[in-house]
Amino acid sequence: MRTILFILSFITLLGCDKKDDNNSLEQNPKWLVDSISTIDKDPQCNKDTIYRHTWKSQFYYHFFGYYSSCMYCRVYNYEGKIVSWKNEDFNDYLLNKKNETIIWKYKQ
Repeated sequence: MRTILFILSFITLLGCDKKDDNNSLEQNPKWLVDSISTIDKDPQCNKDTIYRHTWKSQFYYHFFGYYSSCMYCRVYNYEGKIVSWKNEDFNDYLLNKKNETIIWKYKQ
């Protein structure tokens, strides 16, 4: 009987694991939250997604437009400035970006 209670207690504790809030909008910079609230209402952003990556120990935000002809045109740094790539930096970013997380996806 104790074994069953122990197993049930263990399962309950696993189920109560703290939620990872890395994706909550409150954790994102204000410029990003403002951008999301704007594009969230725009039907032309259908199928758009915003990804967060780390590269060189910094956060970068990739606004992926499904219908866009330019795949990496809208990559922003943490301060909200669009990244102007040098060829070697862009290649390094593509090869070494880590921790891809979907921050926002258009609600269909």
